[in-house]
Amino acid sequence: MTGDFTVVGGPRLNRRLPATPGLSVLVLHRGGRFNRVQLFSDLELLKPREIIAVEPKASSYDVEQLANRFPRVKFLLLQRELNPGQMINLGVQESSSSHVLVVWNTIQIQSISDRVLQSIVQGDQVCAVPLFRSERAEVIPSIFMPAFFQRTIRLIPAVPSRDGQATIYPHDYVGIYHSRRFLELGGYDGDMTSPYWQKMDFGMRAYLWGSSITSSISFRVSSTMTSIPEDTTPTIDYLRFFLKNIAVRFSGDSGYLPRFLPLRLLCKTSFGFFDTLREYRRIKTWVESNRFRYTQDARRLLELWEDQ
Repeated sequence: MTGDFTVVGGPRLNRRLPATPGLSVLVLHRGGRFNRVQLFSDLELLKPREIIAVEPKASSYDVEQLANRFPRVKFLLLQRELNPGQMINLGVQESSSSHVLVVWNTIQIQSISDRVLQSIVQGDQVCAVPLFRSERAEVIPSIFMPAFFQRTIRLIPAVPSRDGQATIYPHDYVGIYHSRRFLELGGYDGDMTSPYWQKMDFGMRAYLWGSSITSSISFRVSSTMTSIPEDTTPTIDYLRFFLKNIAVRFSGDSGYLPRFLPLRLLCKTSFGFFDTLREYRRIKTWVESNRFRYTQDARRLLELWEDQ
């Protein structure tokens, strides 16, 4: 992916060395023209080792000027459009820190003390998610609890009420990611273009492979933009999510896809015979390659969810 971006500015850190304990900040760009001087000034108050800003090519007009003003900020100028999961994968790979705080340029950090940050860094979760407030300062549901409903998986949104509360994925991708664990999980599936199913896939995989995503209510952020409802349309990404996570069965010490699953799929999906069969064969190979990384299946996970 190195051919997909150009690096401008930033500290000269050796990414070939093991990740250094500490925090990097990854800023994702979300349309419009924002006061980036104020944004980077606020983020520097966190005293991160580096700030990585992923920038679309169209917003690069003042990057050189910003890089001179903020020597701790490294700009990744994209040569092509990437989806959010791909941008996060790229940013974490470029980071030299043990943990990466992922935010959008529309997010403001309201509260995160050194004590809270230290507690998160010492935890074993792949991602710690904040308490969210809307642009009207209202606390919004940012915890998502999964449950089976009529043989499909549904999410129950809730407001986080305690530290360590489990959620199936990071709301709006925002959170503090453990770099090594994130990369070991394979990061986000960049082939998925639906943010909803991309996050669902990452979150379910984290739990099925023995990790977790938890809340930290003393870590608080707010959004400067109106929240947009998730698009949960069951596109081809839903089929990929289903095959990689919900359809997998766990037996003994490994996961597997049932042999006669395609027949049942073909009766239920609207993606067509050849597309469904092609995805099944592709994901079956993927599951077989990663079979020993599964520690449970989806049904077991949901049965034990309250204990997360």
